[in-house]
Formats: sequence, structure tokens, C-alpha cells
Amino acid sequence: MVNSNSLDEFKEVYYKYKKGKYTFGKYGTGDQIQKAFLDGKIFVLRGSDKISIICILIMLILVVSSTLYVGLDDEYIIIVLTSHVISSSIVGISVIFIHIILKRRFIVIGPSGVYYRKIIKTGYFQWRDVTIAEGTIHTTRGGGYMRPPMTTTQITIILPNEEKIRFESGPYGNKEFVRKVKRVMFLRLFQIYSKLAKDTIEARRTQY
Repeated sequence: MVNSNSLDEFKEVYYKYKKGKYTFGKYGTGDQIQKAFLDGKIFVLRGSDKISIICILIMLILVVSSTLYVGLDDEYIIIVLTSHVISSSIVGISVIFIHIILKRRFIVIGPSGVYYRKIIKTGYFQWRDVTIAEGTIHTTRGGGYMRPPMTTTQITIILPNEEKIRFESGPYGNKEFVRKVKRVMFLRLFQIYSKLAKDTIEARRTQY
């Protein structure tokens, strides 16, 4: 049965998700996404935990590297150490700030629409009012070992005021998507929910 979700319901689902009160499934095909829609499933996608891991590693590197100068009394070394501590503190604070900002991202997708926050902007729209312009899967070129190639999915949606909003799979983690096809599932989730929502609305109209 398809539910007509309200914004308040989306907020409640997200609140429960943060409290650990969320039922996880496993989705690896379009048919499974379609069944989830018919069951009234509301998906929650939040900022990836990989960001937290990267932030922790950077902080550890900064801490360890700052200890390399301990025990040296040379005046030059003291100046270098002071400079290192200051720069490390600035980088550390920046990393923590970026982590907090990116972790705030979320997407709540239900049979009626989408509730989302992209860093500081929060929004909500219903499927009946928007159009999916395009969906792509692309790979960015890497820059060596430190910057390997990265494949992401991007979905573009046209809002009622003709504004375009884009969602990329990269910043979000989702344990419910099968790993090998998680980017495809990100794309199919938007496409299938949008199509089925509009089909349901059209079917209801033809009944009257």
C-alpha cells in the first residue's frame, strides 16, 4: 500500500533514524526498490562514515608528526616545531569543521517526495511537482596514489520554480544498497520512486 507521506512524517523518520530506530533492508535490484515503494518504505541516506574515518586519520597523522621534534633543543627546531603546532591546529580545526558540516547532509526519500539537507540548505518537494531531468554515473580522473579515480552517481531534479537541484551519491553512505551496485541503486531509487508516485497519481485521477 502506498502512503501519502507528509513533511512531518519525513522529519519523524529521520529523527528515529538518528536514534537507531530504523528498519534496514537490502536492495540490489530495481524490482526490490519497486516493492519497497509499494510497501511504503521511506529511505534515509546520511553523510558517509568514511568522512569520519578520514578526519580521524588526518588528526592522528598531525599528532604523530608533531612528536618528531620532541627532545631537540636547537633554536631552529623550536621555531619549526612552533610553526608545525600552529599549522596543525589550524588544519585540525578545519578538518573537524568540515566533518561536522558534511555529516549534516541527509536525504529522506519516500513514496510522496523528498526531504533533504545539503550542508546548510534544507528542502522538501513532492514527486508530483518535480521532474527528473537526468541521471548519470561518471568517473572523475585521479591524480595519483593520493587521489585515485572516483565513480559517483548524480541525479538532477527540476523544481516547480525551474531551479535545478543535484544529488550526488558520493557524500552519502547507505548500508541498504548492495555494495557492487550501490551507485546504480542510488540513481534507481530516485527514478523508480518518482515514476511510481506519478503513475499512482495518474491512476487515481482516471478513477474519477
